[in-house]
Amino acid sequence: MPPPRQPHTAEFVTLRDYIDLQIDTIHKSTATAYQALEKQLDGMNHVTKKVEFDAFKERIDKEIRSLSESRAELRGKASQTSVIIATVLAIVSIILRLIGM
Repeated sequence: MPPPRQPHTAEFVTLRDYIDLQIDTIHKSTATAYQALEKQLDGMNHVTKKVEFDAFKERIDKEIRSLSESRAELRGKASQTSVIIATVLAIVSIILRLIGM
């Protein structure tokens, strides 16, 4: 009859030790997966922020263009008003000159 085998020898692992080893392995793989996922999410957040910034920048650029066009239009109207005033003054001076002759 062979001698009884002792637990904790190279041939045996207790159920508790086996479960602890499995849990440790799961924790390590979970931590590694978590780090990889965090890195991926950071990259995605960077892309999302860039897309949001680009959309904001485009909206601001459109508003700046609109303001520039409005300013140019107002300058054109001011120039047109100056031309009308000068024309009216010229006509008045011509009429006064004709009356004074």
